[in-house]
Amino acid sequence: RYCAGWDELNQAIKKLGLKMLVPVEAQSKLITAIIDPESPKYKFDDLHDLAREHAFTIYPGKLSDANTFRIANIGDIQAEEMRAFTEVLETYIRSL
Repeated sequence: RYCAGWDELNQAIKKLGLKMLVPVEAQSKLITAIIDPESPKYKFDDLHDLAREHAFTIYPGKLSDANTFRIANIGDIQAEEMRAFTEVLETYIRSL
């Protein structure tokens, strides 16, 4: 289940041209740190609030000095729910 959710997230990251902080081959597939988009319009709080409106919680990056946000797919999160989150993420990224 964790891998299926991560696969959904990974596909969306690639589709949207985003990058992960940790290389794919080193991923735990439990929590993914995504490098902030380079757009000057990007604001973590805006993405967070949009995700929250759709019942998703995302986290600011805290793993390094890199500007990232984190997506967790541990717990009772199904692949369909991750797919629904990636649609929200896509809506936000495309708005930039």
